[in-house]
Parts: sequence; C-alpha cells; structure tokens
Amino acid sequence: MSSRVKNIKEEVDEIVKEMNLLKLVQGNIVQREVESSWRETHSFVLTSKIVGREENKEEIIKSLVSSDNQEIPSMVAIVGIGGVGKTTLAQLVYNAEKVVQCFEPRIWVCVSDHFDVKSLVKKILKEVCNQDVERLELNGLKNLLHENISQKRCLLVLDDVWNENPEKWDQLKSLLMVVGKGRELTSLQSLPVFAVGNVRRAGRLSELKELNNLRGGLWIQGLENSSEDVESVLEGLQPHRNLKKLCIEGYGGIRFPSWMMNGGLSSMLPNLTTVNLEGCSRCQTLPCFVRLPHLKSLQLDDLEKVEYMECSSEGPFFPSLENLNVNRMPKLKELWRRGLPTHPPPSLPCLSKLKIYFCDELASLELHSSPLLSQLEIHHCPKLTSLRLPQSPLLSRLDIRFCGDLASLELHSSPLLSSLKIFDCPKLTSVQASSLPCLKELKLMKVRDEVLRQSLLATASSLESVSIERIDDLMTLPDELHQHVSTLQTLEIWNCTRLATLPHWIGNLSSLTQLRICDCPN
Repeated sequence: MSSRVKNIKEEVDEIVKEMNLLKLVQGNIVQREVESSWRETHSFVLTSKIVGREENKEEIIKSLVSSDNQEIPSMVAIVGIGGVGKTTLAQLVYNAEKVVQCFEPRIWVCVSDHFDVKSLVKKILKEVCNQDVERLELNGLKNLLHENISQKRCLLVLDDVWNENPEKWDQLKSLLMVVGKGRELTSLQSLPVFAVGNVRRAGRLSELKELNNLRGGLWIQGLENSSEDVESVLEGLQPHRNLKKLCIEGYGGIRFPSWMMNGGLSSMLPNLTTVNLEGCSRCQTLPCFVRLPHLKSLQLDDLEKVEYMECSSEGPFFPSLENLNVNRMPKLKELWRRGLPTHPPPSLPCLSKLKIYFCDELASLELHSSPLLSQLEIHHCPKLTSLRLPQSPLLSRLDIRFCGDLASLELHSSPLLSSLKIFDCPKLTSVQASSLPCLKELKLMKVRDEVLRQSLLATASSLESVSIERIDDLMTLPDELHQHVSTLQTLEIWNCTRLATLPHWIGNLSSLTQLRICDCPN
C-alpha cells in the first residue's frame, strides 16, 4: 500500500511540473445553481396509453362532481408510495370531460419537496389571473385569491405533496377557505389501502387522525411497522358511520379500540359490509360482529389468541352475512360462545360460503339452520370431533380434510349436495345422511371402509366420479357402487394395499370412460 501511495504522489508531482511549464493558473469555478425539475409535473396525459385506471378514475370523479351544498372545500386524496401512478390518475381525473364541464377554473400546482405556503398561493394565482403577484405579501395574496376564486366551483390539484408540517397545512387551509363550492384533490373520503411503514416516506398512523369525512373503505396494513402507540392512535381513528369496508392487518395492540368493542360496533358503524382482520396476534377478544345489519363478508386470519366470538341470545345473528372465512386461529375452541348451554345454536339466514382452516383447538361445529349455505370447507382442524348440518337444503359442496379426531358427520337435509370430499379423517366411523340424490362426485382418502359404504348407501343413482385412496381395510369394491352402473364415468383407486379382488359387475359399467388402479399390490 505504501508503494502505491508513493507512486500516486510522484504522478501528482509530475502533473504540477507540467502545469508550471504550461503556465496554467489555478482559478475558482463558479457552479451555477441547477434548478431541480425532475419532480415537476403537469396536467397533460395521453389517455390512450393508460390502462387499468378507469374504475379508480370514475370513483374519484363521482365524488368530485357530487352536488353537495357545502361552503367548506371538501378534499379527496390519492395516497400511495412513489411510482404507483398517483400523478397519472390525477391527470386522468383533471382532464375528464365531466370535470372540465363542472369546474371553472381548474388549477394544477406541483408542490414537490419545497412546501412554501406563499409560493403555493402565488402559483395558484398565476393560473387564474394575469396580475403580477411576486411582490405581494400573504394578506394581499389572500385578497386577490378571494377576488378570483370566491363563489366559483373550482378544482385545485396539489400534486407531489410530501410535507407533513401541520402548521403549514393549517396556514394554507385558512387561505383556501375563501373558496366556495368546490373540491380539492388533497384530502380523503375513501382510502382503499393505507400502508404503515418504517421508512421516511411511508405512512404513519397519526396521519389518519384528521380523516373525519372518511367513508367507503379503510384498509390499514403493515401495523407491525409502526413505532407509534397503535392502540391510542387506532382508538382515535373512529371512522364515519357510513364506512362500508374495514380491513386491519398486523395490529399489535392487546385490545381493539372501544368504538369496535362493547357491543357498540353496530351503532358506530352500522353500514359495514366487509370486515377483514389479519395478523392481530395479541388480541384475545373479537368485536361483536354478529349484530352488524349489513355485514356480508367476514374474514379472520392469523389471530393467534382468540378463542371464540361472542353470541348473546338476543337480537339477530349475522342477519346478512354471506361469506365467513376463518383461518389460522390455533386457540379457537368455538366459532361463537352462547350465553347459556340451553340456548340453541345460532341460525345464519344468509350464509352461503363457510371456510375454516388451521384451527387446532376447534372441537365441534354445529350450524342449526343455514338455509342458503352452498359451500363448506373445513381443513386442518385436528380436534374437531363432530360436524352437524341439520338444515342445509342448498349445500352443494362439502370438503373436509385433515381432521384427525372427526368421528361423526351428520347431513340430515342436503338434497342438492353434488360434491363430497373427505381426506385424512382416520377416526370417522359414522356418516349419517338421509338421502343424497344429486351427489355426482365422491372423493375419499384415508378413511375407513364403512365410510365409503355409508356414503354410497345414501346416494341415489347419480354418481359420475368416484376416487378412493389409502383405505387400508378395503378388500373389494362395495356392492353399493353397483347401483351407479349406468352413470359412473370415472373410477380411481389409489394405494389400497389390501384390495385383492374386483367384483364381477365391474364390466357392466356402461358409462365408464376412465379406470385407474394404482399401487394396489394385492
């Protein structure tokens, strides 16, 4: 290393000697300040090149042109990380025909990192008047703004906004209060996704505290990245009662905010139609969703400490719920806890799809009445011992997998069941089904031979596909399968190690197009 430094020094000395020979004189270089223009945006957009933004554009336009008689300017925000197309979407809205016809003037101002209130007002005025505003102070700017914009229906777009200083925003807001009926594309009425991050320009929970007009949808994700007191901030984030969709991911608090708990959710947010809770790993008690009158979809995922949902005996129980997904809730013992043991299981009048995955402690499931239930999936619930479906007249698909302790299955009224799949339920000994006249697909894996016989016995002459795998006590095909001789098209037998013979009537399956027998060594 010392030799390299020595060589470099010698080279520099040689350069100095050559400078002296050439009589070069050392001088000062004056650097010109280069205006940073890479952030500057404009309102023009080539609409033919934009694909996939039509729905977002129309939603914003609908909010902008609504004819509210309000004196205070309302605001709509386009929020997201850099590069997702916020400016492009704003350009599409700004140039839309409905917006052009509705607003005069329309003003586009690029803010960027340098958020100076006085400069912003000057930029706004340059768009609406021909006067020289450079020498005016704030008071004069406000008066001129009032003369040119007051009582007009104007649209103001502030693009590329990053400043978080509330004092500057309040100062700008007070100047803009002169505007009559109009809109600004700078605040929020609907927020599809708010991502909480731990980098400089990611969102912070406290940024949501002023969203008093929020309606439509709120989706907060990445809460595990927040350095703020998430319980306190979420407590202060009570949305407008018109909110329809609420999604919370990665919430690290022990309890949900009071406006979600204590049975008050149905009065605080009565218009909710969709609720998604995911990764709220420390919460033990869920809000009382059962009374929400318009709730259609409820998804609960990765809630490690929740044991049940409350269910009192009074009032309606999920009166509008259509889809219920329960996933990765290892301590869930019951879907809902009844007030008294004598109370009957709740009815779910509108439930269409129910999916329950990875609930290690779930021991029983009884749906007293589910008149519209069409699809039921239960996977990886190893302690589930019984499943009762007393009244499910529209049930068409039943899929049960990896329920090691399941001993009984009751299907008392499922006349439209077309697909029955039972995988890896080795303790299942009883399938009670009065009649399954529409069953077309039967797939059984790792169950007992008697389950196959009971399923076939309840089935009319309708089966088209039968798949049998790893039924260790199966020695020959049951005679109950013979009644499907004219309808059966596919028959598959896999890994049945004790299967020794095939019945004589196998050759009478006139509709059979596919027969597979694999890994049956005997």
